[in-house]
Amino acid sequence: MAEMKTTVLGARGFIGSAVARRLAESGAEVFLPVRDDPRLWSEPLGRVIYCAGLTADFRRRPFDTIEAHVGLLNRLLRDAEFEKIVYLSSTRVYQHSPRAAEDAPLVVDACNPGDLYNASKLTGELLCGSSGRPAVVARLSNVYGPDWTSENFLIDVIRQAIDTGRVTIRGPRESAKDYVALDDVVRWLIALAGDDSTGTFNLAGGRNISHGEIGDLLEHSLDCSVEFAEGDAAWIFPQIDIERITAAHGPPRNQLLADLPRLAREYRESLAYPHRTS
Repeated sequence: MAEMKTTVLGARGFIGSAVARRLAESGAEVFLPVRDDPRLWSEPLGRVIYCAGLTADFRRRPFDTIEAHVGLLNRLLRDAEFEKIVYLSSTRVYQHSPRAAEDAPLVVDACNPGDLYNASKLTGELLCGSSGRPAVVARLSNVYGPDWTSENFLIDVIRQAIDTGRVTIRGPRESAKDYVALDDVVRWLIALAGDDSTGTFNLAGGRNISHGEIGDLLEHSLDCSVEFAEGDAAWIFPQIDIERITAAHGPPRNQLLADLPRLAREYRESLAYPHRTS
């Protein structure tokens, strides 16, 4: 990768900043465009890793969601000069599918406003596939790491455990989904940008982790109390197939249940040293 310029879009975000940092540490030439940067249309971009997007606030910002996931991508595929693009999508697109493999048929519910996120990501995927440009779609699972401003489930329960000693998990013990470490995602994205592959890859941990497993670990390792919303229906995501990325660039090196105590320690350190960045 050091010989090839890499453009990272969304480099201020959780994943994009980690990708940009890893590339810079490797000695690669990295271009981190700002919003509406005219250089996107006036100079070669090399390999593009498209990390721009919205997650938790997509319901409040539907127009920004479409612009981030589709609008900018459309202009890049049509007008920009680049060698290859890696577009970050999400395994959420499997939400209504009985299986989570790259070739699975997918469904979007047009009557459900919550499906705007899935529809926008799938539109971006279809643009990549229809553009005739070299492209990889990376469907990311629930990425975990030291993102203390996040509203996601894992960060929320860690904050509750450390700040109050009491955790309320929204959902029963049986609810389960896949988690993937930021370090694994960054490694895979950079590898996919640098090789000759095209098509779709699931980037995931490869195993569903239940709320009960997370709650038990929090109780034992952090000495906190955990309660579950047992009256709610269990929500179990289909097991995500990671055979393709494993064959291309190796299996995940990290596992959530082993990493959770370390994340809790890092959160404690962030409280003691609030200006420290991970």
